[in-house]
Amino acid sequence: MIFAAIIVLLTFSFLITFLIFSLIKIRGDIGFELSFERYEIIILILIFCGFLGFTVFTYSKIGSYEDVLISKIIQETETNSDSYNGNEELVENMKISLKKKSDNLMYAMLLANYEKSVANYEEALRYYALALEISPDDAPILAQQAETLFLANNRQFNESVNTAIEAAYVADNGQPLVLGLMGVRSYLNEDYEDAVFFWEKALVNIDDNDPLHKSYTDGINTAQEKILNR
Repeated sequence: MIFAAIIVLLTFSFLITFLIFSLIKIRGDIGFELSFERYEIIILILIFCGFLGFTVFTYSKIGSYEDVLISKIIQETETNSDSYNGNEELVENMKISLKKKSDNLMYAMLLANYEKSVANYEEALRYYALALEISPDDAPILAQQAETLFLANNRQFNESVNTAIEAAYVADNGQPLVLGLMGVRSYLNEDYEDAVFFWEKALVNIDDNDPLHKSYTDGINTAQEKILNR
């Protein structure tokens, strides 16, 4: 879609430049000769550059609009995967752009979060790995990667999941998503006191309206019941 737009705009720029220059010559303002005079060439270049600048500006606006649209749709997908139906072209455009310019952190993260939301965990992990190449030791990205590894492993903890959790915890020991995973791990190991500790610590940095707030609160209550019933 964007590629087609830039081709159309460039073609339009060339045609307008040619038309203006032709009209100037028809009016006799510039004598027609088989070989261009220096000032004729300068005028032609200036006109074309003006329309080329307009083309580039318009292209940047189209690209920015697509970025915003992609971001909005993928954010909606995190809660409702059906909201992305019919917008496959946007995903494909984003993937193509990322292949051409692999240091686009926003696209890498949007694609990673989208793939995770539709349970394509291997693809999501590939994009998280790319994002970490662009922004190493980024705590939120490390946390998302750890959670995705956990989900990809059928919600089981193994060495790779635990290693990812520890790396994310070292990067930021107050990251709610990582603390939540550590709470789950402790709970499954019947270390209920540790589970309560991690979940309570996670709640400090979570808004009351966040779905994780209720999940962690319920987890705390369940763990405390386990402690009392020992």
